[in-house]
Amino acid sequence: MSWLGGWQYRKSHVIEGSPAGAVADYQVRIITHYGSGSDSGEHVYLNEHARADFGDVRFTGSDGETLLDYWIEELVEGDYAVFWVEVPSIPASPDTAMIYIYYGKGDATSISDGDATFEFFDDFSSDPNTSGKWEIYRHANDTANEFVYEPANKRVYLTKAVDRRGSFAFLKKNGVLLDCPEPGFAVKTRGGGGGGTGADGWALGFYKDPSPYQTYGRCSRGGKFGLAAYDGSSDVQSKCYAVEFDNSMNLFDATDNHNALVDTLTTITPETHHTRYDTNIANEDNITHDIEIYVYDFAKLVVDGVEHFSHSISFDKTYTKMGFGGATGAANNNHWIQDYVMVRKYVDPEPSHGVWGAEETIAPPPPPEEVTPLYYITYNVFEQIANMIYAVVALVMVFTILLAIRHKT
Repeated sequence: MSWLGGWQYRKSHVIEGSPAGAVADYQVRIITHYGSGSDSGEHVYLNEHARADFGDVRFTGSDGETLLDYWIEELVEGDYAVFWVEVPSIPASPDTAMIYIYYGKGDATSISDGDATFEFFDDFSSDPNTSGKWEIYRHANDTANEFVYEPANKRVYLTKAVDRRGSFAFLKKNGVLLDCPEPGFAVKTRGGGGGGTGADGWALGFYKDPSPYQTYGRCSRGGKFGLAAYDGSSDVQSKCYAVEFDNSMNLFDATDNHNALVDTLTTITPETHHTRYDTNIANEDNITHDIEIYVYDFAKLVVDGVEHFSHSISFDKTYTKMGFGGATGAANNNHWIQDYVMVRKYVDPEPSHGVWGAEETIAPPPPPEEVTPLYYITYNVFEQIANMIYAVVALVMVFTILLAIRHKT
């Protein structure tokens, strides 16, 4: 088995396939701990053999040397780090895949790369208006209040708290609109709403038709959350599903603040509520929340680790694009996403974590043998010859003296 050159320690890890089938380039979460402990599930302990900043952690395929892409979601130096690793191939259950984690190289630095790891990734380290990762539409073409980048907080305001504003931004990868990954996907971001007079909301739209936006160049405002296009005088339907964070009771809403699964397949507005969760969390409490959305043969919303809903549904996948929208009407709120947006592949059930191997180590190579320079060898040879000549001369002189003494006697 090959060994990643320069690294001193490694552990093997088995990933068990899913009954849902084989997957390729699947993102798997692994949590590394700096100290010692019992490896289990997604948790692995590096026994203080890694750098405290986890900069020397690497992952390889089963051959022990092909590097795998990864991204560090969270890190506490000297304690733990949360990694997402893209595994090239995981077979269907009951078969398994093998990867390795390497550590123990003091001069290594992190090569964390969200773009290489995920189907889509933006950490808002640069302006999304010019990054090439978003195709942006505004209602009023008001760049001060619609899809506004705030670099200090790595935040994007879908709308500021200004009346009658809206934006919708499709996700792009390598210069083209992103297709919703198949057979399912998960989206993770941080976001929220609030700080205004109380309307309207924001949403993730998916399995969405982009053509009306591309035709008219603008999006809707108000209770449509930017999920419709706008031709300059009226809204134009764009079919999609959406997970909405709604902080205003429109005519088609059963309650005021709620988060819901909706669609615009038969209406311009998101009137069809497949399921909802009544709350002001993430729609009007003016707090940034951790948002996770899972789409498979169901849609599930998790906010700050708490499930708001999970609803089984057979999706119409005629259209394939996705993006974020937000809007205000006669009243307003700020609506935002921040820190990152990541989209990964998802199946249910997901591939699971199997056993971890014992820590292996490779002895550092012995220091090279000291080689005596040729000139030094040559010098020693001459010195030895000279010493031999001196010895012979000395012996001759001794014999000469002895012979002289003998003749005198």
